[in-house]
Amino acid sequence: MNPTHLHIILVHAPVAALLFGALSLKIGTFWNSRPAQLLGYATIFAGIIAAFAAGATGEEAEEALEAVEAVGGFSHELIHEHEEAAEGFIFGIWTLTAVALVGFALLLLNHAKAKLFAWIVLIYAVVVSTGGMWVGYLGGQISHPEAYDQAPAAHPEQHED
Repeated sequence: MNPTHLHIILVHAPVAALLFGALSLKIGTFWNSRPAQLLGYATIFAGIIAAFAAGATGEEAEEALEAVEAVGGFSHELIHEHEEAAEGFIFGIWTLTAVALVGFALLLLNHAKAKLFAWIVLIYAVVVSTGGMWVGYLGGQISHPEAYDQAPAAHPEQHED
């Protein structure tokens, strides 16, 4: 398995983990369930780690695709758009990391602002995961162009008798 395979496998995990973590935080905050909140933070941190892993494999995947592009088949413009979006997503991941660490620390300390920070973290995790979905959409255009091309309208053939 090469870095391109790893990249394709890993890119799905951050979005799913961030959304599941946000849901768990919402449940935990709404029902005052500390275990659910801890699960939410743990899942968000797992999503953050997965995002960094996906980003780390992305550069090598890009180089592999650019080598194939020389032969034909991949658009450098699509790769560049995907890479630019991924950089924005990683910035969101870094800021989510900071906010989630504060929220997690407040939860562990039973601080009065822990519930407020849990709501902030869950909303921000959903926002960041939406950015991740956009990155995935752009990546899908690279690896699955058949899913994004508009099929020409079917025209019945006219035959002259």
